Amino acid sequence: MRLRFVLSLLVLATCGSLFVHSQSPSTPEQRARFVEIAQKVEADPISPSLKPEREWAFKWLVQVPDVHVELCADLITPLFGKKYKYGPELTLQNVLGAGAFVVKNPDQESNHFAANQAALMSVLNAYQVILKSDPKARLKTLDDLVEAAKVENGLDNHVREATKKCDAPKKSGD
Repeated sequence: MRLRFVLSLLVLATCGSLFVHSQSPSTPEQRARFVEIAQKVEADPISPSLKPEREWAFKWLVQVPDVHVELCADLITPLFGKKYKYGPELTLQNVLGAGAFVVKNPDQESNHFAANQAALMSVLNAYQVILKSDPKARLKTLDDLVEAAKVENGLDNHVREATKKCDAPKKSGD
């Protein structure tokens, strides 16, 4: 179940633009609700009580035709490995964090660097919350990124390198 959830998120993260959107354009109320949920989940990423809201937010982001998020899976997938306990929660937070950035900054929708950087910051914030309730959940790579985030522009190189592959033009035959 957990693996299926991670795989679904990764497919959406890398191929989200392939989904056919069947909903009407988003309303200001839906956008506000989405941002609120993204912030609540970031503040308590493992709360079972937020499950319905997480599901609504994820489904809404996938289905709404006027909010587009292009995530670079290379930004976070190498961080978790196969067996990181909270990988699914942080992967979802990556999606929600990017979505919240785009909703709050519609003029930046095509700025993939900024959206992915905001998504990574959301992941790191959620990771730090997880560590408060489960100190054994440490992951060196995330700890290093938390430290880098404390320095102005400290995540720029990581985001730039990770998103290079995603932004590179596809070669014929790929």
